[in-house]
Amino acid sequence: MTTTAEPGLRRPVAARAFRPDIQAIRALAVGSVLLFHLWPARFSGGYVGVDVFFVVSGFLITSLLLREHARTGTIHLWEFWARRVRRLLPASLLVLLATVAMVALLTPVTRWADTARHVAAATVYGENWLLAADSVDYMASEAAASPVQHYWSLSVEEQFYVVWPLLLLGALAIAVRWGRKRAPLVMISVVGIASLVFSAVFTRTDPAQAYFVTPTRAWEFAAGAIVAVLPAAVLSDRGRSILAWVGIATVGSSVVLLQADAPFPGVVALWPVLGTLAIIVARPGDDALSPMRIGGAWWVQRLGDLSFSVYLWHWPLIIVAPYVIGRTLAWPDKLVIAAITVVLATATYRWVEQPLRALPALTRRHPLVSIGLGLSLSVVTLASAYALHTAAARATETDEADVELAESAGLCYGAASVLSAGSCDDAPLEGIVVPVPAAAAGEKESTCVQALDKPGMRVCDEGVPVEEASEVVAVVGDSHVGHWLPAIRQVAEANDWHLTVIARASCPFTQAERTGDWSQMCTDWNAEAAEYLDTHPEITSMITSASSSNEVVPAGGRDWYQTAVDGYVSAWDALPENIRSITVLRDTPRAQAGTLDCLTELGDGAQVLANADECALDRAKSLYPDPLVDAAAERADLASVIDFTDVFCDDDTCSTVIGHATVYRDSHHMTAPFARSLAPYLAERMGVEVPEVVAATPSAVPDTAP
Repeated sequence: MTTTAEPGLRRPVAARAFRPDIQAIRALAVGSVLLFHLWPARFSGGYVGVDVFFVVSGFLITSLLLREHARTGTIHLWEFWARRVRRLLPASLLVLLATVAMVALLTPVTRWADTARHVAAATVYGENWLLAADSVDYMASEAAASPVQHYWSLSVEEQFYVVWPLLLLGALAIAVRWGRKRAPLVMISVVGIASLVFSAVFTRTDPAQAYFVTPTRAWEFAAGAIVAVLPAAVLSDRGRSILAWVGIATVGSSVVLLQADAPFPGVVALWPVLGTLAIIVARPGDDALSPMRIGGAWWVQRLGDLSFSVYLWHWPLIIVAPYVIGRTLAWPDKLVIAAITVVLATATYRWVEQPLRALPALTRRHPLVSIGLGLSLSVVTLASAYALHTAAARATETDEADVELAESAGLCYGAASVLSAGSCDDAPLEGIVVPVPAAAAGEKESTCVQALDKPGMRVCDEGVPVEEASEVVAVVGDSHVGHWLPAIRQVAEANDWHLTVIARASCPFTQAERTGDWSQMCTDWNAEAAEYLDTHPEITSMITSASSSNEVVPAGGRDWYQTAVDGYVSAWDALPENIRSITVLRDTPRAQAGTLDCLTELGDGAQVLANADECALDRAKSLYPDPLVDAAAERADLASVIDFTDVFCDDDTCSTVIGHATVYRDSHHMTAPFARSLAPYLAERMGVEVPEVVAATPSAVPDTAP
């Protein structure tokens, strides 16, 4: 059915296919993102460039679809999607393939597996949802930045391109068939308002996920779409110029003044969104005050042309470059990255973007041909991600025979190599490190440590049944008590204990209020944990540990550290009388980001053993004061401290490989094999039966528990 344009259905702002001011806005957007990623401290709000892109996309796509409907009486969905495929997929998939190659050739194997999963997600345009999931996955959130994580915004755009034409076509059908000429405007308004409300609420309750999920961003597209539907504003040339400058100032000020930790998107995103809308509505011309005197310059227009490719290339280069030059980026390095980005973007625009979007072999054939080509290229990219993941799995595999050999080596292995009184022959362990550093990076958290995104409180019961146990021991705390579980389980087995594990990532057992996004979640979990302990009289003792860097909200005029001490003491004071003792495991030293990369880059096991000192840690920077220790001092009648700092550190440094064992699996958690090596010494310092497998391995260091 073909119809003529009707009042109320289409009188969009855009009166011509090409608008130089839109190209200038694109240049502003991509420039903001580039500056933010290269100099985040100076351009702390540059991430709003993504929001500018969303508004522009909403305006342009809606204008395009409305023009098509006015011309043909319908929206040809397959043709629209085919155009999007030709426009976006060749360049985006090319950069993904190039990134896989760069990561495989230039970065440590520790980066491969995570990069592969993100490349796969980006290929199917689900990167934003993967990042949202990772933001509440405590272990995933500890991972280094993915070289393709910037594809989250492209994923949101692609999801918009799939859903929006369907919604708009439905609204236009209602407008034509039932005379509801405002149906498109109503639909856009409903979607926009609902999304904005959801964004405001979700940003307050879960800011980490809210940043990435599509429903919190839909209103930004809708904002641009509303401008496309409404009649063009009638302004004088002077008025248009002034409005455009106001919009530019609004966006520019958000780039400079917004902080990286702002509650975003939420209502704060109205700041750059309204600024972008002002520029679009203004349609600045060529009068003396017009910003297009600058925006129309060839280099601004060229940057607008290249904006998509610049966005694609810049982030992988920023992530990979430090591995190539062997240090963090200095400002000259950043200028070089910017220059290389422009060169690659120019080549991609000239030889990939432009030719394929207008290739007659595609444009003159059925739209499914273009879509099929896009799917085929996507399969190739997915295959490259799979190959990278497979290579990572092979390279990070720890030989189980090596593990068994190492763990049976007695005095030569792990903590025994530091604490044992005797000597050993470590010739059988020549060249063996377990787990291999690259494998340590992939070690998973204990299943008994509750993830941040799981509601309520989880209790994990292990060991001897309660009725047969010599003692029922509660293991309570955050993930830093969780990484002790491999050792605690061996002690429990040797002593016929029943273990009740109550642990949640990032939530110490305290009555103090935790700072950060998980404050209320941790408060609720602590209340449930305290109630559980109060109602289970069979529990007679407790083992606890927590990250020494868990900051809490200062209270009573005290600083956060003393408030943390008080919070632990208050939690212990409220325990039932049947819990007669608390064992506090002092927090372990912290590694630095990149420690496992450092070990991996040393080479094979023999090279790691010979050169591990190159990756050692500065004791003064790694060993934090622990408020749990000070809390135990205040309740010495109830709590005692076990401190294994003597295993990890000498007077100056803390080791990352001890007795053929890789110590850390990330920047602040022990590997399970190393934790198990501590089991006999943990039992010894607790004054209980030592596990039989190492009972003949005496300690040369006296018990340090008070």
